[in-house]
Amino acid sequence: MRRIVAGLAAALAVQVVAGQEDISLEDYAALMESNQEALGAVEAAVDAAAYQDARRSVAILRRNFQGRLPRFWFSRELADAVEIVRDGVDRLARLEEMMSRTWDVPEMPVRQATEEFRGAVCDACHNVYREGDGESGFRFREGVFALEAAPVRTREWSQYLAFDDRFSINFPGEPTIHEATYVTGYGITLPARVYTAEDDFGTYSATAVDWHEANELHERANEACQAATGDLRGGDNPGICANHVERDIRGATLHAAFGLLQRGSEVTFFGPATEGQNEGIRIQLLNEDGSRSFASIFWHENYLYITEATTPPGMPPPVLFANGMNFLDEYGIRIAYDTPYVPTFPVPSRRR
Repeated sequence: MRRIVAGLAAALAVQVVAGQEDISLEDYAALMESNQEALGAVEAAVDAAAYQDARRSVAILRRNFQGRLPRFWFSRELADAVEIVRDGVDRLARLEEMMSRTWDVPEMPVRQATEEFRGAVCDACHNVYREGDGESGFRFREGVFALEAAPVRTREWSQYLAFDDRFSINFPGEPTIHEATYVTGYGITLPARVYTAEDDFGTYSATAVDWHEANELHERANEACQAATGDLRGGDNPGICANHVERDIRGATLHAAFGLLQRGSEVTFFGPATEGQNEGIRIQLLNEDGSRSFASIFWHENYLYITEATTPPGMPPPVLFANGMNFLDEYGIRIAYDTPYVPTFPVPSRRR
């Protein structure tokens, strides 16, 4: 068993992240009230150029849009509403990114993005599914739930601790594990372990590539190269033999990202990812069949991690999975650093 024994330490216990309870109409009304208040605060803060205050209110919106709101619509099998929520999640992520870069993003685009969020998300949903106003009260249009189905039940999510591979991540139940191999950018074959799970919302995988023997394998390749070429240097035929392990490590996340891009899917996002001050790469893809893939790639302490979730058309983003990655030390304690962690550079001090 690769799960941590429950009695090892309290910090290693499996933690239930979220249940899948039905979201009632009363719950939805409370969410709408929260969204209305938060969006009003965002607009007021943007008008005052108080972007830190605006980001705090955007965080409230993102929590609602990534949590209970998509479950409300998905359980009622209204795919158009789920798509509106997903568009809202994407717009909020872009808005937050703009607010974090106000030194090179003018005020007008931030204001415009805020107005577009209200129109393309809030107003779009209201025009189709709700009626009324702030004075008379909001209500769902007649017949919206006439064909309402029973709520979808999914497996309970929990934090899975892959102690052997020094990471933890959220999965819907116990994942299936199988051994694999992985070829690096310099052609070195390394052992890997793949963790997979699925539920009604999609499929999920986490691949951990073990780099502990990479230096030895690179050195063997270097020696074989020298034996084959005589390691000729200078002149018209310079030798190319060397131990390239550091270059291989520094390019590991880019090489893994390139592998995902080679599938040919439409790239809807390619940018940085951060977990515990460890900087990686985040990719979102729109696949030919309409499904969406969400991937994150990190390198940490002799492991390359590639996580990926794929959701069918109309399903909400895999928030619990995408935001559940953690790195563990030899005792199974989550690692977070005071300053950015960069492969092959001195390891920064850990946050306490």
